[in-house]
Amino acid sequence: MTTLLQNPVHEKSPIDSRVEAVGRELARYGLVVVVGWIGLMKFTGYEAEGIRPFVANSPLMRPPSGVAAPDRSKA
Repeated sequence: MTTLLQNPVHEKSPIDSRVEAVGRELARYGLVVVVGWIGLMKFTGYEAEGIRPFVANSPLMRPPSGVAAPDRSKA
């Protein structure tokens, strides 16, 4: 009994393998470009202003108890 993998009718041709490899690389590097672009946008002023409300109201960004908060009103 032969399986689909052993059946010569279902073997991949060299062109199919090459097209699959090129498609896989395009998908991989396309994803790297998109994720890198999103990451680099975090360093722009536009994105920094967009997350300001989240950072200003985050309990993780408050100074610890007993430490005076810096005076930012003069800036």
